[in-house]
Amino acid sequence: MTVFRNKSSSIAVSLALLFVSGVSGAYSQVLDRGDIVGTVTDETGAALPGVTIIVTHVETGLTRVVTTDGEGRYVAKLLPVGSYVIIAELPSFATVTREGAVVEVGSAPVINVVMPLATVTEAITVTAASPVVETRRSVTATTVNQTAIATLPINGRDFRDFALLSPNAQVTPGLRSPIRFGGQQGDYSVINIDGADFTNPFFAEYSGSLETKNFAISQEAVQEFQVLTNGFNAEFGRSTGGVINVVTKSGTNNWRGSGFLFLRDEALTADDPFGNAPNEFSQQQFGGSVGGPIARDKAFFFFAADLQNRSAPVTTRFNRDVSGIAIPEFEIADFADLEGQHPSQQDLTTLFGRVDSDLSKNHRLTVRVNYANNDSTNFTGGRGQAIVAAAENNFEDFTNDALSMVMSLTSVIGTRAFNEFKYQYVHETRPREAKSDDPEIQIFDTCASGCFGREFFLPIDSTHVRHQFVDSFNYLFGDHDLKFGVDWNSTELSDNKFIGFASGTYFFASLEGFQARQPIGLAQRVFLNGFNPDNVELDGYWQHELGLFIQDTWQPKANLTVNYGLRYEAQNHDDPQYPILGNTGQIPMVRQAPGTDLRPVPQTIKDDKNNIGPRLGVSWDPSTDGKTVIRGAVGLYYGRTASIFLPTAGSGFRDSALFMFPPPVEYPGLLPSVVTPGETPPVPIPPPSIGFVSEEFENPRVFNLNIGGETEILPNLSVGADFIYSKSNNLRIGSACGCFITFDQNTFPPTGTDQYGRPIGIDAGFVDTDGDGQILRRPDPTAGLTDMLSSLGRSEYRALVVKAKKAFSDRTQFFGSYTVSKDEGNADTERDVDVFLGAANPYDVDAEYGIDERDIRHRFILSGTTEVGAGFTLSGILNLRSGRPYPAYTLSDVNGDGQTLSRGNNYDRAVDASGNLLPRFPFRQPAFYNFDIRVMWSRAFGEGGNLDLLFETFNLFNNGNLETNIFTIEATNFASFNTFVGTQRTAQLGIKYRF
Repeated sequence: MTVFRNKSSSIAVSLALLFVSGVSGAYSQVLDRGDIVGTVTDETGAALPGVTIIVTHVETGLTRVVTTDGEGRYVAKLLPVGSYVIIAELPSFATVTREGAVVEVGSAPVINVVMPLATVTEAITVTAASPVVETRRSVTATTVNQTAIATLPINGRDFRDFALLSPNAQVTPGLRSPIRFGGQQGDYSVINIDGADFTNPFFAEYSGSLETKNFAISQEAVQEFQVLTNGFNAEFGRSTGGVINVVTKSGTNNWRGSGFLFLRDEALTADDPFGNAPNEFSQQQFGGSVGGPIARDKAFFFFAADLQNRSAPVTTRFNRDVSGIAIPEFEIADFADLEGQHPSQQDLTTLFGRVDSDLSKNHRLTVRVNYANNDSTNFTGGRGQAIVAAAENNFEDFTNDALSMVMSLTSVIGTRAFNEFKYQYVHETRPREAKSDDPEIQIFDTCASGCFGREFFLPIDSTHVRHQFVDSFNYLFGDHDLKFGVDWNSTELSDNKFIGFASGTYFFASLEGFQARQPIGLAQRVFLNGFNPDNVELDGYWQHELGLFIQDTWQPKANLTVNYGLRYEAQNHDDPQYPILGNTGQIPMVRQAPGTDLRPVPQTIKDDKNNIGPRLGVSWDPSTDGKTVIRGAVGLYYGRTASIFLPTAGSGFRDSALFMFPPPVEYPGLLPSVVTPGETPPVPIPPPSIGFVSEEFENPRVFNLNIGGETEILPNLSVGADFIYSKSNNLRIGSACGCFITFDQNTFPPTGTDQYGRPIGIDAGFVDTDGDGQILRRPDPTAGLTDMLSSLGRSEYRALVVKAKKAFSDRTQFFGSYTVSKDEGNADTERDVDVFLGAANPYDVDAEYGIDERDIRHRFILSGTTEVGAGFTLSGILNLRSGRPYPAYTLSDVNGDGQTLSRGNNYDRAVDASGNLLPRFPFRQPAFYNFDIRVMWSRAFGEGGNLDLLFETFNLFNNGNLETNIFTIEATNFASFNTFVGTQRTAQLGIKYRF
């Protein structure tokens, strides 16, 4: 591993590898297709060169014709997923036909052929399935085939949930639920659909599914997909831990289609773990698909639609008893009147269309269009739960529209060269409207995420337009499969309204403090220096990403495959369109890192152009029988930084100045929202809180290593194990976007430490002692809290995975895995967790290092399908895991550094009852248990059709899966269970017709 200690040595090693020479049977992994490779011999085992190999896609008639080389080896590349027939022809030998070969996404099944002399027989047909063990894959991968997609119970039919069958995957708790892989944050995962990046670069979420979790493409349109973790090759980028590759369905020579209806109702749903009945709950999901030939063997189409109407109650339940408390300033007779159930609605629509056409025998054009709409009312914002400690007027109405188009041209150039060009266009909008104009009220022990009033981040509006160009070229020579390419991705953000705290948010430490009307803080957005979002025209804000790669797959021996390559990535941001200023119109002077001299706040967003990642993978079949593989991979990987984490002030896509301080006005009054130059405001305006990107900022860099093996112990049954190690650097500390985590650099150094090692005497100066509006105890008094986006975080992840897989045979298939892992770090948590936690000590971030919120120590998952007879099919998914870590912190700012989390409240590491300083995540939630099951009965119906009747139950045993999101250790209800993960037991009835 020492060869990867620095970038210069990595480059040298990689360049040396790229010029290794050797003596075709190798293959390189592809995003949305696969290869077939093999060797042709005579009956004595001697290699047969010059054999004509005809590879035909059963469903569409697509044909590749290749010839074996001097060693009798052949490669058929860029094949659509599906079933294939392979014909081998050579004069004087019998023609051999191999049936039953299946190409899955990113796979390269080894199909060897033995040709007897023609004197024995003129033709032989052999039926043999593809091998269960992929002996030429060095990366850790999980492939979900069409059988699993068609039969496993998926709650909500969101195809992304199939990725959770991967041993190294876990869903991020919370609203958006991006998927984490291999110990990395969900922000750094990537999903590709038909080889095009489906990740929204601004939010690091999925197109058509912003700020919520919903299906954005019909499950009826998904052919299969693959999860790659910790070791993928140089063609894959912008991800530090995992890539999901999805392949959509195409039309075939045969007409096929479906129609379905799934129904849920309150009568089929249990009470939630707190006894709330699912009143007014109903869900209808319906749609279908159709596909067939436009011109047989030449052109095909496929169309799918998926629609959902969902009505579900949202329960308001505060964390303390609030009955009898009147709030006359907001015309609330009894605080408890805000509790109870409220209706919510979520309507989803997805429309999918795809056309495949052979322009000639060597050129195929594919065009795919997908539209997704999510229209939600009484959406619960960043909480995303069925039970919230917030009133209905703290909710929002939400719409997300996304249109994506992908065009792909695949070309075969002679017998050795192949090229694939892709273009993607995405247009996405997502207006979010507030349900109140009143100031938001937060009471930390009662409703810390907002009790009532306008949700602090609303309203929001934005438009995203993306253009992606990808071209990759393959060339076969000798034992080498050389591939190189370019990936250019540009995203424009326009029409933006992203104004946090526009109506103000008042903070109260406790319910008693609220009753006494003694707020401890006010956060309000005030626009200075002539900036007014209502009358300022902003040009589009662009982000550009470049990826270049070169990789080679070398097969020096029939049982040994070596993948090596190099990837370069760059990320470029537009500069802010308005300056980042203090309250005097001058650029503040702050530290750029702990202990450094004061420097002007950078007025640009740092580009990252030095990301060079070497990759090396090896797979070895020691038995040479295709039933065992030893594999390993190592490399450097880089993640993209989502634009939402870039600075707020003056960026041109958010706003100007945020104040967080003890209220300078009497509750519930507010400051003026706009202060023009030369104007004397009615109350003193303290210096603004601002955000900026460090001059030393870099994208995350991760060293990944995996070593493992797999062997077939019985026909179609394999077992295996993998060890995975990741070491991450340049992780994000400080959000610089108002995302609730700050890394304040406008403070004086500490005067010492307390008995627990916490720095003290920093004194960020939030109190105006003489009433002149100036806070003089900051290095630069023209600015207040000055949040820096830094790359000072780091983490380590170790995991051991044991797994078993049975390919579909004897009417059964299953996949199971057990993972034991450890995840440590000091970086910020993600946006989509219960607590937004950063570094409590801005002068020693390594003091925060320890178990982090991603640490799931044990996880077991089992999925399977079996045809039990009489037309019945039984399938299920069992998911067990240990509890997630959670923090404990004090609301008092012990060291005076002004560090904040979760909407502005100060915090520091807590001390337990024994006088010990607690780590960042000292406690764990209870273990999680969930079992989903489907019973399906099928029978022939009509000419060539099948009718399916389905009954599904999610969380069959109604496990509560209770957790807490109360982390303030002084609170009387600290760590009390007040929420639940997943859903209460819900049953679903379905009917589906397939032809």
